[in-house]
Amino acid sequence: MEEYCDDNFFSPEDYKPILFEDFKIYAKPFEQSAQYKLLDSKRQKLELTKDSLYALIYDGKKKPLYDQEADSLDKAMAEVNASISDHKQRFKVVQEGWTILHTYNKRDDTGRIVEGRSLFVLDKNLTKVLDVTDK
Repeated sequence: MEEYCDDNFFSPEDYKPILFEDFKIYAKPFEQSAQYKLLDSKRQKLELTKDSLYALIYDGKKKPLYDQEADSLDKAMAEVNASISDHKQRFKVVQEGWTILHTYNKRDDTGRIVEGRSLFVLDKNLTKVLDVTDK
């Protein structure tokens, strides 16, 4: 965070940390998580594949030309949908990282030393600043 402040303030030499409050978990609803997006992307691709393959498998007839392929496609769709449902139940929210409120002194654009407060969003490993909001 100090590196971020040094890189983003008008006068890094005037940046002086005052207070770092306790870390808090930064979480998002499961539907906004990377895991959900990955599973949903797979589901959408399977849906497209299923539609194309069903057109070939059924070839306009009521009875499929390839019973086994139709069954395995249905099974794959059911597994992905079950996985999404299971994850939604188990993970109401998913931890995306950490937040910490930081108070510091910095020089503003008029040249005065002022106190600043920013809410930093950090990755899970505390190695990257994902977002910063002035408070």
